[in-house]
Amino acid sequence: MKKVYFLLLTAFCCTLSLLAEPYGLLINGKTKVEAAAIADKDGEGREQFLAACVQLNQDDKVQLCDFGNNDAVWMSAIDPYSVVQNFTT
Repeated sequence: MKKVYFLLLTAFCCTLSLLAEPYGLLINGKTKVEAAAIADKDGEGREQFLAACVQLNQDDKVQLCDFGNNDAVWMSAIDPYSVVQNFTT
C-alpha cells in the first residue's frame, strides 16, 4: 500500500510541476534561471516567484523571463525596499 501511495504522490507532484508557470531570469541574454512559485502572495494579492542563490557578476544584464511564452522578457522597477541600491538600470 505504501508503494501505491508513494506512486500517486509522485504523479501528483509531477503534475503540479508541469502546471507551474515557468518564470525566471535571463542573464546576459543566454543563461536561464528558473524561479519557483512561492505560497505567499504580495501585498496586492499577486503570485510571487523566487530565484534564490543566483550568482551575478558586475555588468551582468538581467531580465525577467516567461519561459513558457517563447522566452518573452520584460523589466519592472526594483522594489525600493529590497536591494535596489546594489543595482543600476
